[in-house]
Amino acid sequence: MPNNKHNRYFVPPAIRWLFDLGVSEDQASWENNLTRLLNQLLLLSSLGNVIMGLYHLMLGNLIPVLFTTVSTLVNIVILRLQYKKMLFPARLGACLYYPLLIFCIISLGGENLHGEYIFFTIAFICALLFQRRWLQIVMATYVIALYTLSQWLLANYQAPFAHISHPLDRYIFFAMSLLSLFFLANSFFSELVKSRQEREALMDQVMTSNAKLKQMNYVVSHDLRSPLRRIASFSDLARRANLRGEQAQTAEFIGLIKDTARKQYDFIKDMLAYAQLDKESIPFKVMDLKVLLAEAHNQFQTENILIDLRTELATVPAFGNPTLLALVFQNLIENAIKYNEATVPQLSISVEATSNWIELRFSDNGIGIAPEYHEAVFDIFTRLHDDSRYEGSGIGLATVKGIVELHQGQIQIEPQTVGTCFLVRIPHLATSQQEVDGQAPTSLGEDSRAKVF
Repeated sequence: MPNNKHNRYFVPPAIRWLFDLGVSEDQASWENNLTRLLNQLLLLSSLGNVIMGLYHLMLGNLIPVLFTTVSTLVNIVILRLQYKKMLFPARLGACLYYPLLIFCIISLGGENLHGEYIFFTIAFICALLFQRRWLQIVMATYVIALYTLSQWLLANYQAPFAHISHPLDRYIFFAMSLLSLFFLANSFFSELVKSRQEREALMDQVMTSNAKLKQMNYVVSHDLRSPLRRIASFSDLARRANLRGEQAQTAEFIGLIKDTARKQYDFIKDMLAYAQLDKESIPFKVMDLKVLLAEAHNQFQTENILIDLRTELATVPAFGNPTLLALVFQNLIENAIKYNEATVPQLSISVEATSNWIELRFSDNGIGIAPEYHEAVFDIFTRLHDDSRYEGSGIGLATVKGIVELHQGQIQIEPQTVGTCFLVRIPHLATSQQEVDGQAPTSLGEDSRAKVF
């Protein structure tokens, strides 16, 4: 059972287990704190009973020994109820029994015990243990009524066992009151700290959701237009081929139009899932990265760029969402075209396999990115150039990074003398499926690499 409450100081495992009796992840945080608080108070009471009982046993006073023995047995019964997760009966029993026990001790032991400390501590705790207002009022009234009655009895009658009371009893009562208030304050402030952390985490989620929502707006306004431009280009090429009577080329371009339209449909469907920011809502499946790279290469056949794509293995299996990863490849290829002033723009795509990762490198001969911006370019809305030179909104690489991280992967820029080299790491098929089961991949080391592209 998770227990963040005791991380600030050492608690033996057996005591921690007793503290957590009745605690459940299905309950609210404050409810679990109240359960721990009652367990701590019961253990504190048992410790006080042992000390007081042993001391009076040595003195030969059997009446206090009887009281402490009965109190310890009641503690065990209440802890048993906590263990069975019968929380309401446990709290009700504790709040009814302990004020009555203190009433009997004070009334029989005399005013030298100064029971007002423990009485008012119990009244506060009993009111706190219940969420319903009427129960809080009833419990507080019950404790205060018993205290008032005990003071009336002491004022009008002689306490029958006042002669066996000892100053140590008063000190134990006082110490138990202080420790009870400590446990109470600890529970309260722990809940405050946890609530603040939860609010901060919620704010981070809201800010992340807003940032990704802006990314989606960019995708709608920019990336969805790219397939439409290709459809228009292929349509024009198909029209020209048809006018020349080249039926084979016309059919080929029509097939490309159909394939692009299908991909756009899949893209819209999967991007809607991606907008939910929840990995469980995005369809993942076994895929072949070689096929995705080949399709990305084919999409840019009509562009002014020389793409060097070498394949040496039959397949490069991975586990993820093909449409989203195709969007990553598309964005990186478009960047190689857009930010390139060479006479012949070139892009080299290669893949290396390590023990846990598939490493894809997209190396171009473009204008490059200064080393001080190698991390900043992945931040949302980061622009290194104004619109007069290169149009854009600074969201494309942030979207790429989000998709790669959604696949438990990594993306970074590797330094090179000319152009830019993006390194994309995607977990192997087996590693990715382990992550779905909650196991993280091992760290990258000095692995032997096998060239597969």
